[in-house]
Amino acid sequence: MAGCTSLSTLDLALEGASPGLVTLPVMVLAMVKQPNWGFGFLLVTDFTDFENSTYNRKIAVPSSLPDTFTVGGRVLRRSQIFSISLKAALLDGYWQALSRFSPRMRAYNYMDERLGVIAQEGVVAMVSFRVKSYRGTIEGFMSHLHVATRAVLGSRSLAAEFSGQGLDTFMRRYMDYIDADLYDRLVAVFPIEKYMRRPMKRERQIGTEQDNGSKDGNQNGREEENQNGNFADHATANNAAGIEQGEAQVKEKSTDRENSPHLSGVRPVFAHPSHGSMPFLHWRALSPADIALGTSIQTSGFLQSLDPHVFVKPFRRTLKLAPLRFTLTANSTSRACAYVEILSDAEWCAFLGISEIEETIENVSKLTSRLESMKGRILSLVVERRSVSLSHGYSRPYWGLASSLDDLAEQ
Repeated sequence: MAGCTSLSTLDLALEGASPGLVTLPVMVLAMVKQPNWGFGFLLVTDFTDFENSTYNRKIAVPSSLPDTFTVGGRVLRRSQIFSISLKAALLDGYWQALSRFSPRMRAYNYMDERLGVIAQEGVVAMVSFRVKSYRGTIEGFMSHLHVATRAVLGSRSLAAEFSGQGLDTFMRRYMDYIDADLYDRLVAVFPIEKYMRRPMKRERQIGTEQDNGSKDGNQNGREEENQNGNFADHATANNAAGIEQGEAQVKEKSTDRENSPHLSGVRPVFAHPSHGSMPFLHWRALSPADIALGTSIQTSGFLQSLDPHVFVKPFRRTLKLAPLRFTLTANSTSRACAYVEILSDAEWCAFLGISEIEETIENVSKLTSRLESMKGRILSLVVERRSVSLSHGYSRPYWGLASSLDDLAEQ
């Protein structure tokens, strides 16, 4: 329906005299048939938040439905999950459609609550469903489902149909959740490479001038060194000047221009790892994909949220801490946000000032309290352009947190 472009805008679908038909790209998390219910449920996400869903409010859905889902090592918020009811007579057909996404789908079974969870497969689909209001919430009823496979998106007409429904926008959100395991599962069945950047080629393109005399081997060595955390300890004169120039220009601009893609007329040069400081709005305007690996920037921002709040301990394995994302804004009323992430065990250890993750076993409650105490405050922090390696030479750039927990908690 016109105006509804994501799950977060489902309220718009109720405008008008009759319930609206919504068509959206989603990731399918689970399909389950409850024994005592006359229909099934499809649980999906598009990585946006919608508070007034029946699933989030726990209204008109079985209490035995899965309560949390993990995508790429990150736990989704309940408000990011939407349930769509499926008629019992059509369950087999919908399951067959989902099974076309990957041969691995044969290992699952929607009649078994445990085997109906398919979040780890990363299934991308276009779903059409009708929305209705129920007790102050919104519920969905399935109309059509089409999976987006490599073969389907290889068809020009079908690819155009999917793109027309916002697939590219959805995939930009999806890429924030991609890790190496999920990438490996997707690459054979879905054109995930279309939404990735090859790190070697991209790094050589950064900056205003190309070093024509550099060798590929030298470039690869720098990339590997940076990915191992051995970043340069000092900035080049050009990069330092670029940061200072950018900061000076931002100070002359109004801080209300939060939607401007580049707050200053000239971007700093980040052809090599650099170190400097800049205001939040200027830093937010920079894409990590355009910044040299290892560049660190000191800035300050309002800590709006921490996601998730769950510490994961896999069965029969040592303690693991789930990746953590800091959502920052310029101030308490701003809606323009930026994200800083802690992804790996090594990053967690550096953040906590420990040698092994297992050292947190006795202090999980204290650690959680310290993290929660930082929410709703302006924090001064150092962010660093980092990269998580995926298969086949691809990587996902992101802003990592270079400050420690002690640095942040003592402010």
